Amino acid sequence: LNFNFDVCSSLPDARETGALGWDSPLLYQLHIPRTAGTSFCTDVANFSADRGFEVISSEGCYSWSKRMNDSIFDGRLRGVIMMLREPRRHVLSQFHFCQSFSRPAQYRRLLPRSFAHWVAMWHYFHHSSGMFGDYAHGRAWATLGDTDLPFKCYCPLNLQTHHLSCAYPHVYLGKKTIDQALRNLESAFFVGVQEAYYGSLCALYVKIHKQISPWCDCRRTMRERLDGFWISHFNRQTTINPARLKNWTEDVLRQVDDITRDDRLLYDAAKERLLHDSILAERRYKVSTSCWFDVWTTPSHPPPGYPAKRPGHTLNVNLHQE
Repeated sequence: LNFNFDVCSSLPDARETGALGWDSPLLYQLHIPRTAGTSFCTDVANFSADRGFEVISSEGCYSWSKRMNDSIFDGRLRGVIMMLREPRRHVLSQFHFCQSFSRPAQYRRLLPRSFAHWVAMWHYFHHSSGMFGDYAHGRAWATLGDTDLPFKCYCPLNLQTHHLSCAYPHVYLGKKTIDQALRNLESAFFVGVQEAYYGSLCALYVKIHKQISPWCDCRRTMRERLDGFWISHFNRQTTINPARLKNWTEDVLRQVDDITRDDRLLYDAAKERLLHDSILAERRYKVSTSCWFDVWTTPSHPPPGYPAKRPGHTLNVNLHQE
């Protein structure tokens, strides 16, 4: 099996040669498309280098971690890290990418012109034949244009669930895989969510360094926390604004919800895990983590299920509330 992955590490050998060291521990970032994965890999590599970690990233499958660890990396992988995204925003982001001018014109011409039409076609496909077969002709990984995927672009049918349960990213078995995806989510080294990008970085920093970073210390002002520290993705830059979703009718959004039903279960589990991580950090290090959730796509409209901004107060959330 030829694994496709990128090196995100900030360690000198990787930075200068594009190659991995021979004995450093590795984190495998499962890069689910359109979840700020490129920024996440860069940021994690920057703050994990002083612990000797190198970071590799792939738009592959969760199962690749064990297969790579048993073969080319010979036990060096310490775990899987990933970001998930709110399903409605995730689907809309996929459509925007598919119609972007960065893609060849022959592929853009295949795409329905409106988001509503695109969703309707995928919804019909989901309830008729569904996805089944190898869309990459036996290759472990292929660019979207080299696949037989409809419209030569992403398949939005529970895409996040698919990457957490597949053997190959462009092979579909035509069966429910949410149970496997949830088990893998639970066993991952770290799971963050794009809508709480800053808080996700803080939670992962704690997991790697066993301490609170100065840029995550909520006793400081934001200016003090972020002075001299660059976060490449502040979540306002590429996340779809909720106002854009309001442009679509309830029928369209219901269809989106229907084709991402499993992704919603996965995302809710990821939110719960991130909040749990923040509470553990508060108890262990005796600091507030409320500022971890201050930076939203639209600061006054955090996604459902997250605590509102409460400066100076300790996070106290019932994880089973929605």
